[in-house]
Order: sequence, then structure tokens, then C-alpha cells
Amino acid sequence: MSEVEMGIIAKKHKGPVTAMPVKDVGLDGPDLGFTRIYDYTYQKYISVVKGGTLDDFLATSLNKKKEEVRKQRNIVMRIIDIIKMLSKQALPFRGHRNESAYTLDNDTLNHGSFVATVQLMAKYDPIMAAHVSSVQYKSEQRLKRLEKQGKTESKGRGGLVTYLMDSTQDNTSIDQFSILIRYVFKGIICERLLSVVPSNDSTGQGLFNLLSQTLEHHKIDPRKCSSDSTDGAASYHGQYKGL
Repeated sequence: MSEVEMGIIAKKHKGPVTAMPVKDVGLDGPDLGFTRIYDYTYQKYISVVKGGTLDDFLATSLNKKKEEVRKQRNIVMRIIDIIKMLSKQALPFRGHRNESAYTLDNDTLNHGSFVATVQLMAKYDPIMAAHVSSVQYKSEQRLKRLEKQGKTESKGRGGLVTYLMDSTQDNTSIDQFSILIRYVFKGIICERLLSVVPSNDSTGQGLFNLLSQTLEHHKIDPRKCSSDSTDGAASYHGQYKGL
């Protein structure tokens, strides 16, 4: 009997866990054997651990799925109603800032009409309360993961980086500068947006100060910036007293 044909299945009972060959339970051939092994062991798991049959388990799972869909639809319906109300009243959705989910606990901040309405509804509606709580938790966990990832990449980066810088004017004619870096981490080329910041000083010195402050904030050594990537504007080039 080959090793494949001697595939084993776990047999759980009151005593210790034992194993027996495929053929001992009437299985023939590797493909059929593995299929039956899976079915047999899975049904044993359901019956022993869950205390029911496979049909019971599937029915329970389906009911849980339906309940989750129902909850999510109720949340979406409430959010749509909030959007319709704000639109009808011609109210702005966003605040000036402080809209992030991780600041929702701070009642002194202006989160904007949309988030404020969601918060108000969550005070009296258990469905929205659970949703807001879940959003806050997931946001905090995501921030922790991103922070951990950033620290890991920062340690692994260690070497040279390239910075990219460009700007565009917003509707108030103020230049908004985007600053990015490129680097190699574990053999993979990575690109990260560091900041998008406004500036009224588009001279070479002003751009240098803005870039230096951004690199310092992210603890990036300027001496490890091996190259830059900018457009053809004179303010970026040294021969024109640019950056």
C-alpha cells in the first residue's frame, strides 16, 4: 500500500485520538480517498465538537448570514436617510476637519453635519450604536497596523530614498504640495505619500523648508535622499535658485 493510499483520518472518541488507513473505512484511490477523508472528518468534527449534523451546521450558518445581511441593510437604510435629509436641507456634509473615526469620542470637535447626525442617531438607535462602535474599533486597529507597518518598513528601509514633490492650486489659488518618497524594502519598490500641505511660498527656499519639515516629521534623514523627481518649474532647480 502506497503512502497516498495509507492516508489517515482522525477518529475522535472518548479515549485518545487515533488514526486508521483509508482502506479501513472503505476508501479506494487517492482522489476518492482524500475526498472521503475530508467529508468524513468534517462531519465527525461537526457531530463531536458542535453537537449536531452537517445539515444543522449549514442551517445555523445560513441563519447567521441572513441576520448579518439584515443588520447591514438596516445600517445602509439609515445612512441613506441621513444623506437625503442633509441634501434636502442643503447642509454641508463635511466639517472643516476632525472627521476621522478615531476622533469620534471627542465631543468638543466639529465632525461635520453627516458624522454628527450619525452620532446623534447612535445615541438612541442600538443598530447605529453598534455600527459606530465597530467603525471606531476597526479604524483604531487599522491605524495600529499601518503604524506598525511604517515602523517595520522604516527599520528595513535603512538605505537611500528618492523624494517626489509637486503642487497644484486649489480653488482658493493656494498651492497644495504633495510630497512622496520611493525606496526599496525587501527587494520591492515602495512608494508612500508623506503629506499634502498648503504653502504660500513657492520659492526655492520655501520649498526647501517645507520638504525639510516633512522629512524631519517622518524621521527621514535628508542625507539619505539620493535623488529627486520634480517637474520642470524653475523653483525646483538649483541653477535658478530653486529647491
